Amino acid sequence: MKIFLLTNTNFVGDNNQLKGIQLAIQAKLKEQCEFQQIEESEFDANLLGEKDIVLVSGSHGLIIADQIKQSKPGTKIVWSGHQYFDEFNSIKYFPDIVALPGTALSGSDKTEIKKRTQLIVTAGVSHCVNDQTVTEDHVKFKGDLPDHARYPKQIGIILAGDAPTTEGKMLFFNEENAIKQAAIISSHLKAYGYNATDTAIMITNGPRTGKHNPDTGNAHNPEPHRSGEVDASSKAFLDAINEEMNQSQVFFYDFQFD
Repeated sequence: MKIFLLTNTNFVGDNNQLKGIQLAIQAKLKEQCEFQQIEESEFDANLLGEKDIVLVSGSHGLIIADQIKQSKPGTKIVWSGHQYFDEFNSIKYFPDIVALPGTALSGSDKTEIKKRTQLIVTAGVSHCVNDQTVTEDHVKFKGDLPDHARYPKQIGIILAGDAPTTEGKMLFFNEENAIKQAAIISSHLKAYGYNATDTAIMITNGPRTGKHNPDTGNAHNPEPHRSGEVDASSKAFLDAINEEMNQSQVFFYDFQFD
């Protein structure tokens, strides 16, 4: 038996969901199983054997699942995601299993999916972070992290990014949003006494932070997180938080694909 992970280079989070599921399966499966990771655009359904399983994710994964089921209806397909996509209303063939966090589902969403396939309601979204990866990353980046003895109070902040709603409308985390968030967070931190010299504020962003031009809706070219440039939204947040939290020390970790 083979388990195929159909990935897409444009959707890092979706790929990590699939890898997280693979790690969980490998940790529990007693029998030998071969995993093959293939880019969606390069996948050929003729590769599938009778007992093979396909793992897909995201809205694009629903479309791929629909296509595979049309040509090979007996193929077992497992889909995972982070929100209820419009594609659920348009595809003809559903995956055999749909996994979604409870926070992403309304009562009507659950009812509709259960009419078509098996629904697994999860506590969150699958991912590749575990004790081992955290330990390895801590060792790797330890020299860049604030010293606990000098900064006994430490705050972690992960910046938002541009993302679509369930209807496909893109919402942008622009410079104005970043400045407003910095003000809200600073106010909260000050109220708890964190604007002090013994406080380290560790900030990181993600691949979607400042990815698009909010005026045109187009992705920046070159893309900030692939060119070594700090995106405009992150810069705006950093300027605002540094101004507000002028007694504490800010550490910034810029996400770059390389």
